[in-house]
This record gives sequence, C-alpha cells and structure tokens, in this order.
Amino acid sequence: MWVPAAQYNVEKHPLGLIDTFADEMAAFSSKFPRAVHVLPLHALRGVLEDRALLAKSELLCRTTAAVRSTTSQTDAALGLSDYVHLYLLKENSRWEKIPILATQLLKGVGAPFPHVGIETGTAPFADDDCTLCLWNAAVSRPRVNGYCQGGNWTRGTDSARILQVWRSFREQRPNARVARGYWNHPIQIPTLHGDQIKLELSLLSRASGGMPELLLRSPVRIDNRLKLWVFSREDMEALRALREPLQLSGMSLGIHSLEGYDCQSHDTGIWRSRIESYFAGQAPFPADLNFDRKR
Repeated sequence: MWVPAAQYNVEKHPLGLIDTFADEMAAFSSKFPRAVHVLPLHALRGVLEDRALLAKSELLCRTTAAVRSTTSQTDAALGLSDYVHLYLLKENSRWEKIPILATQLLKGVGAPFPHVGIETGTAPFADDDCTLCLWNAAVSRPRVNGYCQGGNWTRGTDSARILQVWRSFREQRPNARVARGYWNHPIQIPTLHGDQIKLELSLLSRASGGMPELLLRSPVRIDNRLKLWVFSREDMEALRALREPLQLSGMSLGIHSLEGYDCQSHDTGIWRSRIESYFAGQAPFPADLNFDRKR
C-alpha cells in the first residue's frame, strides 16, 4: 500500500494561510485535542488542487465542488457560510460517532457514499481565531417558549423558517448556559469566540452529540500538519490517481475501517468507480452524484 512520504505532525497548526502560530494552547485543546473535517470522496481532488479547505460561500460558485444542499442554505441564513466546519473530538472519540460519518456511511436506507476525514491537532490554535458552536448548526432547533419545542429540524425545512426561530430564541434573552453561547455578529446562532471560550469552558459539555463544531475562517491551508483518513481499503485504492498531489500536499494518509460501513455495496462501487475516473482525468467532475441523501 502506498502512502505519502510526509509524517503526521500536530506540533503546529495551519490557520487560514498565515504562517504564525499561537503562543499558548487553545483553551479547549486539553479536552478536545483533535479536529476533523469530513468531506465526500469526490471533493478531495479540488481540495488538493486548492491546497486548502474552502467555505461553502467560495465553493458554491464552482462547477467542480461538492456542496451539501441540505446545509448550504441554512449556513447562509445563519451567517456560517464563510467558515470551514470541523468537529472537535476527545482523544478517544470514535469515528463512528461523528454525525456525518454516522449518517452517510453507517445509518439509514440505501448504499453509503464514500467520505474521507482530514484531521489535525488543536493545541496550537489561538482562541481569538476560533469560533465554537455547541449546537448542531445543520439540524438543531432550540426550544422557544410559546413558539416551538426543541429538537431537530425536519429535513428540507426552509432556511427562512430556521432563521426566524433562532431570532425568536434570541428575543427571549436566554442566559449563556441556555443559549450555549453568545450572539456574535454576524452569526445568527449562539457561539463562543475568543475570550468567551475560556470564560465559558464548562459549556462545552453541552455540545450536541458531545462534539462542538469548530468554525475557522476560510481558507484553511492543507500541508504536512494534517492527516487524511479513509475508511476502507476500497476507498484507499480509489486515491491511487491522486498519489502525486497527495504527496505534494504533505498530508500523511491513514486508514480506519468503520464497523458497519458496507464499502462493497453495489451502488457504492459504481459511485467509487466514477470518482476514480474523475481523479484520473478520464471523466468530468461527477456533479450529479447525490452524496447527501441522508443527514
């Protein structure tokens, strides 16, 4: 099995395209030393070409980008579309518990769509450059007295309705514990930013699914301080055509087999074959692939 030559190193961390680093460990890093960005397999070629992770606002104008239709409009309404979204993980957090992987690879009807993860360490982040969201920004619905119960949005709920509920929640002036953060303009959902993170560190235990979302301003550079993870040998083999750009990126490569991932499903195999052709330059970007059928 081939792997890029670079070794995984979490002693430094890329933030945007800046070559400066934090002088002290991020306030949340002791509890959440790992950060992971999950993306569909066919999006990886564009990431390697850009040498960066880009926000939805930048990807939407491209014809060779994979953007989740279930979240892009909600992100725009809530002021989140200029950020790269990552999950914060504890040292022993299981990959199977990451929401996107759980839904797209392990749960629900239909064949799983191949996804990959990009991981880095969080210690050298600067709190001032980080925004934490303790709600699941894509699906969480707050409880608003006299208006709606808390829970999750039904798939396909109009983004204007979602924004209306969050504004109604804000009008009730919940304290930071109930809100799980503060109203940091222009984001329309409570978050923690900068000094607020250290001040309200205990709130991180209230994060949806036990995994706070880390929001980083786009772009986030790809280099040897990140590691690319695949979740089956079949998905690993699909990356052969990307061997050179992967080595140039500096990312190391790892494999973690997910229990319950039917990577040899008939439809999954067809999709993977089309993605391999795109990676090899033998076919155009497979824009018609419905990689977000589940949430």
